[in-house]
Amino acid sequence: MLPASLRAQNAGCDEGEREVRSLSFRGNQAFRGSELALRISTTASSFARRTLRALGTRRCLDSDELRLDVGRLRLFYRRHGYYNAMVDTTVTPYEDGAVKLVFNIVEGAPVLVDSLGIGGLDSATAPIASTETLDLRQGEIFDITKTQAAIDSIK
Repeated sequence: MLPASLRAQNAGCDEGEREVRSLSFRGNQAFRGSELALRISTTASSFARRTLRALGTRRCLDSDELRLDVGRLRLFYRRHGYYNAMVDTTVTPYEDGAVKLVFNIVEGAPVLVDSLGIGGLDSATAPIASTETLDLRQGEIFDITKTQAAIDSIK
């Protein structure tokens, strides 16, 4: 029997759940794995837990959250101009029941801004609303976040 202090660190996993010992991203070019990891719920066990196997925080695989994580990553890519991005997962079991989780990403080609214009302005406000000062330009990747920032700037 483990001391109470060690058992408390395993509170994130129920009996029989598979510990996430390794989590990585494959195929991502536009965004670093650390940036993608911030967008998902699934995380690997702490470094101490992965190396010492007795101390540290144990984190387990939740199949429902994993499906949601795939959707979160697809949405993230879509918001940043990669409308055809595909995300899938590979779960590889270790002999002790823990798992290695890989998010496999095929980014596809990004959607690029072809042109940008501001319509509906009267002659007094049109010269003030210049597209040259916006963070969204022809040839850049169409990014919803940048588009919203441009709209806010114009307003």
